[in-house]
Amino acid sequence: MASTSTRASPRRRHDVFLSFRGKDTRNNFTAHLYTTLVVRGIKAYMDDRELERGRPIEPTLWKSIEESRFSVIIFSRDYASSTWCLDELAKIVGCMKEMGSHTVFPVFYDVDPSEVAEQTGRYGEAFVKHEKDFRENMQKVRSWRDSLTEVANLSGWDVRDRLIDFKYGGFLTVVCAFHCPSERQTRFYTIPLKDTESPLSGNGASKMVRMHMHIGREEVESIVLDLPRIEEARWKMESFSKMSKLRLLKVHNVDLSQRLECLSNDLRFLEWHAYPSKSLPSCFQPDKLVELDMSYSSIEQLWYGFKSLVNLSVINLSYSLNLTETPDFTGMPNLQRLVLEGCASLFAVHPSLGLHKNLEYVNLVDCKILNSLPRNLQMQSLKVLTLLGCSELKKFPDIVGHMECLIELRLDGTCIEELPSSILHLSRLDILSLKNCKNLKGEGAVPEDIGCLSSLTCLDLSRNNFFSLPESINLLSRLELLVLEDCRMLQSLLMVPSNVYSLNLNGCTSLVEIPDPMNLCSLKRSEFKCLNCWKLFDGENLGLTKLKRYLLGFSNPALGFGIAIPGSEIPVCFVHQNEGSSISVQVPPNLDSDDSEWIGFAVCAAFTALPLEDYGSPYLFCHFKSNGRENDPLPMWISWNFIQVLSDHLWLFYLSFDYFKGLLLECSSNIELSFYPHLSGLKVKRCGICLVPSVSSSSSLWTHDVFLRLERWDLHHNFSFKLGRALRRRHITAFFMKYQFPWRPHHMAEADCLKQIENSRFSIIIFSRNCASLPQCLDELVKMVQCRKEMGQTILPVFYYVDTSEVGTLIGTYEQDTENMEKVQSWKDCLAEVANLSRWNVHDWNESEVIEEIVEKIWYPVRHMFNY
Repeated sequence: MASTSTRASPRRRHDVFLSFRGKDTRNNFTAHLYTTLVVRGIKAYMDDRELERGRPIEPTLWKSIEESRFSVIIFSRDYASSTWCLDELAKIVGCMKEMGSHTVFPVFYDVDPSEVAEQTGRYGEAFVKHEKDFRENMQKVRSWRDSLTEVANLSGWDVRDRLIDFKYGGFLTVVCAFHCPSERQTRFYTIPLKDTESPLSGNGASKMVRMHMHIGREEVESIVLDLPRIEEARWKMESFSKMSKLRLLKVHNVDLSQRLECLSNDLRFLEWHAYPSKSLPSCFQPDKLVELDMSYSSIEQLWYGFKSLVNLSVINLSYSLNLTETPDFTGMPNLQRLVLEGCASLFAVHPSLGLHKNLEYVNLVDCKILNSLPRNLQMQSLKVLTLLGCSELKKFPDIVGHMECLIELRLDGTCIEELPSSILHLSRLDILSLKNCKNLKGEGAVPEDIGCLSSLTCLDLSRNNFFSLPESINLLSRLELLVLEDCRMLQSLLMVPSNVYSLNLNGCTSLVEIPDPMNLCSLKRSEFKCLNCWKLFDGENLGLTKLKRYLLGFSNPALGFGIAIPGSEIPVCFVHQNEGSSISVQVPPNLDSDDSEWIGFAVCAAFTALPLEDYGSPYLFCHFKSNGRENDPLPMWISWNFIQVLSDHLWLFYLSFDYFKGLLLECSSNIELSFYPHLSGLKVKRCGICLVPSVSSSSSLWTHDVFLRLERWDLHHNFSFKLGRALRRRHITAFFMKYQFPWRPHHMAEADCLKQIENSRFSIIIFSRNCASLPQCLDELVKMVQCRKEMGQTILPVFYYVDTSEVGTLIGTYEQDTENMEKVQSWKDCLAEVANLSRWNVHDWNESEVIEEIVEKIWYPVRHMFNY
């Protein structure tokens, strides 16, 4: 099953590593398998967290795989859709090959082994998406495919069409495990409630259940009692005292009429939801207990006095509303998970918690009256500490040492007034959330040296009162998500670390400046959320400006960028527009080919939000349909949490054609975009779409549609100013070069002026009586002619009360300058060339007509593409 070891095996900390797709099997097959392993004394590693999309696997998880003797891979229908699962799989296969002692067992849960091995069906669909998302790293995709094929061909179990879990709806399940001397097998009894008189139904003792308990109660190892709703049990509790070999007890929705006096000290796994007593039995000394889960219980204190439970690794007392204090953790040296979420009466935790060496996860969420923690934290194995909603907690402990394992710290909604400086010692901290910590004092809300937290990838500072962020935040080179939602005092945010791909500024009503997306990393899809940021709306379409800046910032913007901002008018450059929440357009052939002159779509949707009646976070998705074929939602969406969106907003985004590989046709395609809200109250009023040209197209280098000089001293009728206003009215992007007498451009060096000519698709040169007498004007003319030849720029000459023959004679004053004869000749040549172009001659009677013709000449090509 495995090749010869090529390296020494690491120390074994686990017997089995379970790899599974959480939402598929966490609460059924995998949960039962894990429980059975634990009961049998087998050390199983099960990572049961939901991982945020796109986050990398932690090194500690790699280590857990390496330190396990076996790996059980549970292939479910959507296993291959998770890159997290596929990375786990590749690592497991690597360990199997490199360590001869690592054995792999596949389990095919509701999926055909051939579908896994050959990547067909749901697995094939998943890999179509992976090949799009990882087109720059196809080696990774190939390694996933190879690993699936290799493991699928190993000896394993196909559990389709077999009883693999307990059906809870309407059944009482009693699992009695007997070690029969002759058979050495486990028997399972499933008793339908409708066919028997259940002892838990309140109608008398079930003969069948009592028979099983009586026949083998001294041999019973496991009992699972689960009802669809709470029922009273009229059981003789002394039965439990006679089950000396009971290893697993799992009870849900059972209300005991008698007090439980004793439990087997041989228990490994105890799960009793809504346990009715104030504490566990005083005689209960479960030295072998591994997991204790008594959520929603009536417990006030687990036990009185000190207990030594050296094997205990999990305590879950969540939503035990009467719990007032925790036990001494000194007697639980191997405890790894402590969950006290929702324990509303808990006011303190035992000081020994702060010194625990093996605890990895501590959850104290919504412990509303918890007002103190141990003075110091010196927990060398702690990975996650969450204190969200501990609204009476005013002081956070000092960090002693470096606590190098801590990767996630959540202090949302606490009353903490100041963060200790020692928090900057958390060098491996990955997630820091200080949401709604409104008691943090002034500008010290965010430590000045926060840049020391060099491993941060997610920072949430929502709903706080600071005016600005410290400059050191730009030192967070790994930061990817920055959340500042509803920070109403925040006024300016000019820079963020270049690796940030998600910036949430929703509800920052005082904000007047946001970062330039040109500074973002081009390797990730990026988004700016600026809902209700009213001061960013100044009449100009800032969203369009930022979208253009993003596209200008990268030679190949291969992924995408989105921004949501106040506004109601879709920019005219979105040439295909439609009322309502969908739009259908015909697009040219081969748009997704490598040599296409187009790189993607730019999309804009105008939406409004009514007061929301539903609970939850509103989302707005965009769905894509090609030639009538429905596809998955585009990987672009907009969402918000705490704010009520007021007035109208625009959502603009760019998406590369790389997402559409294989979906568009060699012939022209019909594409349809539709916007769908997640909750009621969202309405898309109008949407638009346009094509974005590729970097190989010269148009992609143009930042302006038009270069135009505004001459205050020469055009006494202000022709150039009238033309400039007409261009603006049609939303044509123009660079206006203002000149002052005699020759100096206003606030701009000559080199910068010539650069703006390069950046413009059209150049309008207005020949007046004094124009050709200015060297700067003639140098501009030479530059325009050069750009026309080299970049395909269009020159539009206008002769304003002057004849073409007159312009050339005005250069004569320079012909005596023998040192610059070459330049003078180039002026003459360019004048002659431009004079032969299609041109306009302006006289009093036709100024308005000429302006209208020029604007239409520019507007026609501009309207057919997204110019950036």
